[in-house]
Amino acid sequence: MALIQRENDMFELVLDKRGRRSGALAPNGLRTTSIWLKQDEKTVCWHQTAAPPDDKAKPDKSDEAPLETLRPEALDAFLQTLTGEHFKSTQLVARIAKHWRCSQRKAYALLPEIKARLTFDPEFETYTP
Repeated sequence: MALIQRENDMFELVLDKRGRRSGALAPNGLRTTSIWLKQDEKTVCWHQTAAPPDDKAKPDKSDEAPLETLRPEALDAFLQTLTGEHFKSTQLVARIAKHWRCSQRKAYALLPEIKARLTFDPEFETYTP
């Protein structure tokens, strides 16, 4: 990991080794290995910003779901699509992957957060909204 000053108030945090596995997200919600930061003018803190327009670096391509999948309103909208149905865990993973067009691995990563918002029926071992 390296922090490089690119302009007077702009810094680039480069995640080198295993950077794609860090889970870092660009402001557009896609995974990245380069995070642009700006120092706050009044306090001692950093703010993530978009890359400067003259930056030639291309964003990482990834089959991971965009950031909207983690926002509460997106999860609420997804849960509305499940209304009136019962799902086993594997069925939920398939529905998550299809809904957000993501890999099964990403769907399994989202599963605990979604299960927390569902009701578990121990008799049938299924989840319902």
